[in-house]
Order: sequence, then C-alpha cells, then structure tokens
Amino acid sequence: EKNRGASLYTSHKKTKPEAQEDDPSARAFDREKDMAGGMKIGHAKRREMVHKAADFGSRFAGGKYL
Repeated sequence: EKNRGASLYTSHKKTKPEAQEDDPSARAFDREKDMAGGMKIGHAKRREMVHKAADFGSRFAGGKYL
C-alpha cells in the first residue's frame, strides 16, 4: 500500500468544492439575489411575445358559453 497513491476519495475530498447552485426555495427571500438580474428581453423577443399575446383572445372567441 505504500507504493499506491492517494485514493480517489481522499484526492476528491481535498479539492475545493465548486460553488453550489443557490436554490431559492431552500432559503428566505433576498432582494439582492432574487431581483438582481431581472427579466431582460431583447426587442425581437419582446415583439414575438406581443405578437403571440395579440392572437391569444381569438382562441376563445368562437365558443358560446351562455
């Protein structure tokens, strides 16, 4: 065993752990973390969303419910 190097477990344990992803459901609301990025969309994406939303009303226009 003296000729053998360190086990994978011990070498992995010594390495610096990577930053864990911040799970918002596991912590309290933090304005700095949760609202920092915001929702940034470009002009093309905004135009596409508006176009889809304009057609949304026509989906339910044909039915007679009452």
